[in-house]
Amino acid sequence: MGLHFYVGGTTGAQNGTLLSDGDMTNPLIFDGMYPAAGVTVSKSRSIHIRADTGETWHWVQVQVRGAYSANYGLTSNVGANDGYHSSIGCLLLATVTDVNQPITVSGSCSGSDTNSPDVTSKLVAWGWKV
Repeated sequence: MGLHFYVGGTTGAQNGTLLSDGDMTNPLIFDGMYPAAGVTVSKSRSIHIRADTGETWHWVQVQVRGAYSANYGLTSNVGANDGYHSSIGCLLLATVTDVNQPITVSGSCSGSDTNSPDVTSKLVAWGWKV
């Protein structure tokens, strides 16, 4: 039972490739981000969140945690009218079911960063299961 993140899926479907959970077999990668000194760059990746088959979760909070979590942001691809709200550092989803719901993860780095690649940050989700 749980909430999981997928890449390469279709909104409303039950497909995609599961992101790895700490073993680095399929991490979320922001490739091509090698800024020069004094320059900051950012990149966004669209992914999906989905509950296990037959599950419904309410008031799901999605967050990036880790030593460099401030370098990441989260937004909903659906919009506030569908019950999605975002705040700094956390995304709150009213309901997550067993079909893909889109979210966007943004990452940034600067030429002075010494943590490349960042393997400390982790995408997490928690909420109330019905």
